[in-house]
Amino acid sequence: MKILIIDDSLTQSNVIKKIIEKSKFEIQSMIATDAFEGYVYLQTHRTFDAIVLDYEMPFADGSAFVKKVRSLEAFANIPIIISSARVLNLDELDVSWQLVKPYTTKSFEDCLDSILQISTGK
Repeated sequence: MKILIIDDSLTQSNVIKKIIEKSKFEIQSMIATDAFEGYVYLQTHRTFDAIVLDYEMPFADGSAFVKKVRSLEAFANIPIIISSARVLNLDELDVSWQLVKPYTTKSFEDCLDSILQISTGK
């Protein structure tokens, strides 16, 4: 599984990357520091299985990014985990999971587990 991490905080991105690396899952990750860079990575690499997205970023918030990604046929159904310090309406955002900051390693791994179950059909 390959995950794109999009967060303007390099510290937060590295925390997420370390959780992924220490998890029981075999996952590769790539870090983008803003929504624009994340969108470019999606367009050029096209091999991501999921996105972990910070809601509040410069240039475009998580909502604008999700709308743009969902408009691309190749990523219309890509699993997106959104992270934010406040509780968001997931249906309005068209995302499946939210991690409320500060979150635990277990809650993050639970999200990853759900994504893997969906992607493998188990």
